[in-house]
Amino acid sequence: MFPYFSGLVQADDPASRSSSASDAHSPVRSSVRPKLNVLVIYDHYSTHIKTVQDHVRSFREFSRHHVYYAPGTHEVPLHFDVNRFDVIIVHYSVRMAFDWHMSKVFREAITAFEGLKVLFIQDEYDFTWQSSRMINELGIRVVFSCVPQQHVRQIYSKVDPRVEFFNVLTGYLPIDPPVGEPRPIASRPILLGYRGRKGLDRYGSLAREKYLIGVKMREICDARGIPCDIEWDENKRIYGDDWFRFLCDCKVTLGAESGSNVFDFDGSLDRMLKDAVQEKPDISYEELHARFVAAYERPDTMNQISPRIFESIMAKSALVLFEGKYSGVLQPHTHFIPLRKDFGNIDEVLTKIHDDRYLQRLANAAYDHVIGSGEFTYARFVENVDQVIDARAKKRTGVQRYITTVIAIEHPASDVVQPMHLFTDPIGEKLMKTLSSLCSSPANVADPARCEFRISATPDSPYNVGEMTTPTLFLVPVGTGKISLYKVLACEWKSYRQTTPIEIPMAQLQPNCNYDVFVHHDENHLAAKVVSWPSDHVRTTALSRIDGILVHSDQPGHRYVGTFRTDENGQVTDRPASRSIWNYQNRVGVSLQNSLTGDHAFESREWRAWNDDARAKVEFLVGFVEEPVTLTLGGNVYGGDGMLAMGINAPVGFSPTIRNANPYILEGSVSRIEVPAMGWNRVHICEYGGPGFRSSMAILSGAFQG
Repeated sequence: MFPYFSGLVQADDPASRSSSASDAHSPVRSSVRPKLNVLVIYDHYSTHIKTVQDHVRSFREFSRHHVYYAPGTHEVPLHFDVNRFDVIIVHYSVRMAFDWHMSKVFREAITAFEGLKVLFIQDEYDFTWQSSRMINELGIRVVFSCVPQQHVRQIYSKVDPRVEFFNVLTGYLPIDPPVGEPRPIASRPILLGYRGRKGLDRYGSLAREKYLIGVKMREICDARGIPCDIEWDENKRIYGDDWFRFLCDCKVTLGAESGSNVFDFDGSLDRMLKDAVQEKPDISYEELHARFVAAYERPDTMNQISPRIFESIMAKSALVLFEGKYSGVLQPHTHFIPLRKDFGNIDEVLTKIHDDRYLQRLANAAYDHVIGSGEFTYARFVENVDQVIDARAKKRTGVQRYITTVIAIEHPASDVVQPMHLFTDPIGEKLMKTLSSLCSSPANVADPARCEFRISATPDSPYNVGEMTTPTLFLVPVGTGKISLYKVLACEWKSYRQTTPIEIPMAQLQPNCNYDVFVHHDENHLAAKVVSWPSDHVRTTALSRIDGILVHSDQPGHRYVGTFRTDENGQVTDRPASRSIWNYQNRVGVSLQNSLTGDHAFESREWRAWNDDARAKVEFLVGFVEEPVTLTLGGNVYGGDGMLAMGINAPVGFSPTIRNANPYILEGSVSRIEVPAMGWNRVHICEYGGPGFRSSMAILSGAFQG
């Protein structure tokens, strides 16, 4: 059995195993066993999440075997014989709990596959019996589960008893953390930091702890005048490099165990909660939990350490954590300051977080144990996975010959790459490695997802800066300037490269109109084509997907890259109050902002645009709805009962509002996360008047990816 601290434990009873079974789990010398061809099936819509990305990527980065990737969810087609592989791994991003999630053709192919089938699974409390049915139907023989060893057979009572379970953590240390040497705790500007989230009511007490620890701690800090940076609203979350920078600024970070102990085996709880909310929309968490959720709780079943805690340790931020086991990785008082869940020891905790030397010792001890030991890296995780595979999988005949024939050769004198169809890499440059271990000559994989261009107002940069109005737009290369286009007759993807900008044809464009931009290969060069929309929210030409890539429905060789909108003069104006260019790929953060001033009165009990100004709004374009937009309204209200609010596509406000019924000036702000409509969106600054109501300032700001 692997030691528990390695993050990998077999989930059967060790006492019942024979000596031969124990031998099978000992490390296998790579020089003795041949390298296998392993196919990882994943959901290509999930790899924008860093933790998912690292988990998927880890197999190629660290396995001793040859690892290939294929997206296998929704309606993705299958163009190869999976029986040519030795092992299939179904990644946890493919949700077993939902019957519709895996592509039907992949489901049938995996069921018929004759080699070793391995599943990684998470969120196992959702529709557990459906996941069990999928495990049995697909013929999975090895499951890497987050359910602790002692609970596996209770949770998966409907799974074929021949299936072997191994316990793993939900995630490990980031593969490429954007952190240098963290600064000493004494020099950090934030005493106590945290970003939590409320979560869904159906996930019960354990999931709610991430919310409660932040709410209660900030309440205590505010009451005692202790500075902190604690938030739990979605619009206050921090991502990417900014998250690591935040952790490195915090002397102390809060934390709680992750997971949910509420197992909805057959979906009955989900149905009851939906009915209850429909019957009583304002029903509280406490009532839902008491009436429905509590009966489904299995305390201390799925309490786990979160990758977020690993990230805090990597940043050498000292930890204040709710009391818990944390998967056996961390010990109280040695690696973290334990906080009772009733906050009964809060005075002791607050005394300790003001001692910089104590915090530094605590942070260093956690860092040495978790980071220095190397036990919680993806490299160690994959090493243990390889051991399990080596003991169970066999090299199958014909595989190497098949792989060699489908991998394409890039000719030095050509920019065209013949692809290995559908063995795509979701992660980008780090996974696009030469597969020379299987070929006698160098080979490159053409990734259908590759599109290294952005719509820009200038040919000199792919990124727009400041305000501009332009009669011309360009597709400007990002990185190496490669793009994959679908070749209809050959039923395959080809990769093209162009290092110079592609001019987008904009002659005689209609004013105030949306236009889709497509790229295609025209004889010896890449070219752009535009197609107008008949209205602000409806396309003329539908988009279709081939291998998950959006293309022109009638001309699949034309790849969709983004959308722009013309102004009243048929040109393109892009500024913070009116964002008219939207890129589908290579998106970056785009800011929205409109500031208005002008002291005025409004006494009518009705909604209107702020100060009756038609400019009181922000506008932005979304070509394809995939991500929400974060919006914040700030302003002042005084003199009488009235309020400010945001209005979506009309100057009629809705909750939340900035409201004041007093004569003094109230300056406030409210935020909301809005899923935008496809096309041209308008968010208005609205006011609702009353006797004596006045306002002199309003600011609407936001951010989205485009």
